[in-house]
Amino acid sequence: MKYCPKCGAALKDKAVYCTNCGAKLNPHQVLRKPPIKTPSDDYKSQSFIFDDDVSVYGPKDLKAHKKVTKTRAPKQEEQKIIANPGLEMANKDYLEEEKKENDEAKAKKKQEAKEKATQIKEEKKAAKKIEAIKKKEKKQQEKEAKIAAKEAKKAEKLAEEEKVIVITEADHKDHSSLFGFILIAVFVSIIIAGGSAFLIPYMSTSHNVAQQEEAKQEEEQAKKDYLLPDSSKTELTEDDLAGFSKKKLNLAKNEIYARNGYIFSSSELATYFKGKSWYRKRIKESDATSNQSSVYERMSKIEKKNIAFIIKYGKSKGWNV
Repeated sequence: MKYCPKCGAALKDKAVYCTNCGAKLNPHQVLRKPPIKTPSDDYKSQSFIFDDDVSVYGPKDLKAHKKVTKTRAPKQEEQKIIANPGLEMANKDYLEEEKKENDEAKAKKKQEAKEKATQIKEEKKAAKKIEAIKKKEKKQQEKEAKIAAKEAKKAEKLAEEEKVIVITEADHKDHSSLFGFILIAVFVSIIIAGGSAFLIPYMSTSHNVAQQEEAKQEEEQAKKDYLLPDSSKTELTEDDLAGFSKKKLNLAKNEIYARNGYIFSSSELATYFKGKSWYRKRIKESDATSNQSSVYERMSKIEKKNIAFIIKYGKSKGWNV
């Protein structure tokens, strides 16, 4: 309970207006204890002394103040709250408006906090997505770098092999020229010396050597005609097939069949392999056949493994070879 500082009427704690005099109450000036009335016989106006305020409303003389304080009336009972429907309604409307404003402020604050939390969540989600994309790009770059390094290594290896082949061919040409010159010189010498009895055996031996040289050169030339020269002797690796297209991979697989005398029913494959000298010789042999199963059965374990490896490698690329 509180009291009006103007008229001294008892009021409710939540009252904003005095229900007795209608004055608007200042929270810093309201009284928490009832005012005490003093005798007014010696004064022109009635005065009050309040327990929570030492001021005296009445004469200004200090002695009179003391005199009044000595003749203070006994403490009265608390006043009853005066009911005023109009002011009561004003107090109620004010409190409801204040509550409404407080509720709106709380709701606004809650909504702002919710929006901020949603924004932070979205930012974190976007950051994670960007980080995942960067990781994926980095992984792809590393993969491409590895492939490029393998390709460079293979190209270097092929360059070295070609260099060796060129040098070997040059040596063969030099040896052939030298051998021919020696042969002619010996032949002329024998004729001049009249040693025809020794000429025939020597010529036979020379002919055999020449045949061997020719066979060797044909063999080297045949190796160049192979996509995978060692696919019948050694197991293949991914490095051996790196850079192969789908068509080239299919030809490499069928090359193993061609080596074993398979006669192709596909016109495309038949045309391709008939352009190879080694294949033309192979299909003239007695065991050449168009039965693929019998050709596969007589393959070596390495050749069968290599065919399976080529098919598996093709599938990893999404190809059916």
